[in-house]
Amino acid sequence: MPKEIRFEAPVQPISADDCLDLRHRVLRPNQPLSACRYPLDEAPGTLHLGYREGDGPILGIASVFHEAPPESSAGNAWRIRGMAVDPAYQGRGFGALLLKGLIDYATAQQNPDDPPGLLWCNGRTTVEPFYVAQGFSRVGDIFDLPPIGPHVVLERVLR
Repeated sequence: MPKEIRFEAPVQPISADDCLDLRHRVLRPNQPLSACRYPLDEAPGTLHLGYREGDGPILGIASVFHEAPPESSAGNAWRIRGMAVDPAYQGRGFGALLLKGLIDYATAQQNPDDPPGLLWCNGRTTVEPFYVAQGFSRVGDIFDLPPIGPHVVLERVLR
């Protein structure tokens, strides 16, 4: 059972369905809406966060899943997926607030007796500087994720 934590508005938990619009518009505009549903969207422990001011529309989204990186058996790893901010609102710090929420949540799930956990993602090369500024490091070389484009693996130890 995941440990719950409190989030400060305007960051709040949302449903997987609430993520679909921004995932489609920002991350996968040339793919069908069905490509915006991820296999672990409804898995136990999964968290979806949204950035919403008052009763307005959701302006940013981010999700985290209990999932190890490829070719790893790490049981205390968390994967970020589907992080997006409406293009009209990018550069205002919404993404950093959403990412902080994911980090806080994944950190809270760690057992203090276990080795430190890992938070990771496949990030587009264009967002690598954002993640590095938030304490992530690139692992490995650039690779292509068709039809989306060049990506890197980024990770951060959870303390």
